[in-house]
Formats: sequence, C-alpha cells, structure tokens
Amino acid sequence: VWCFIEGSGEVVVDGKQWDVCAGHSLVIPKGAQRSVRATSARLCYLSVHKRRAGIALQNNLALQNKLS
Repeated sequence: VWCFIEGSGEVVVDGKQWDVCAGHSLVIPKGAQRSVRATSARLCYLSVHKRRAGIALQNNLALQNKLS
C-alpha cells in the first residue's frame, strides 16, 4: 500500500498509469512492476508492507548497555 501525503505525481503499476495526490492510496500487488514520478516540486508517500516472520524489533539489553 502506498499512501500519498504531500504533492502530486504519476504512478505506473504493471503498465497502468494513475494520477495521485495527497490523500490518495494505492494497493499494489506483490511482485507488480511499479514506478513513481513527482509532477509537483515535492511528492511524499508512505509505503506499508505486510509483516513477515523475522522482521521484528527486539529489546536487546546488551546493545542498549553498549550504546550508553
């Protein structure tokens, strides 16, 4: 999922073009070919992915002590 926060642009997903701007969201299938191009001075978006096993933050006390 891409959530557009600021600006405007064009997104191409598997050959189909979408005009996007702040407030728009797109669901992009896994493995789809995609590209994004800003049509304004600035384009900001958030990319949200499904959580997968092995991608987790852990509280590592030893690392915290080392950084202190």
